[in-house]
Amino acid sequence: MASALGVRLLVQIKIGAGEKAPTLYTIFEKNILVLAPKVNPLNGSLLFATITLLIWLMVAWVMYRQR
Repeated sequence: MASALGVRLLVQIKIGAGEKAPTLYTIFEKNILVLAPKVNPLNGSLLFATITLLIWLMVAWVMYRQR
């Protein structure tokens, strides 16, 4: 549920003003996912899911260490 909320926030938050302002998701997709050039959409989706999983793993590790 939190992952879905995170993606929705990425899509909703716009950087700049106007109708054509890029969202955080667009910036992430164009800048971060460039690491895997010329990937088909299936592998790009897998890469996004893996990055999301690693982010949540880091959050859980930090919370565990503070316990």
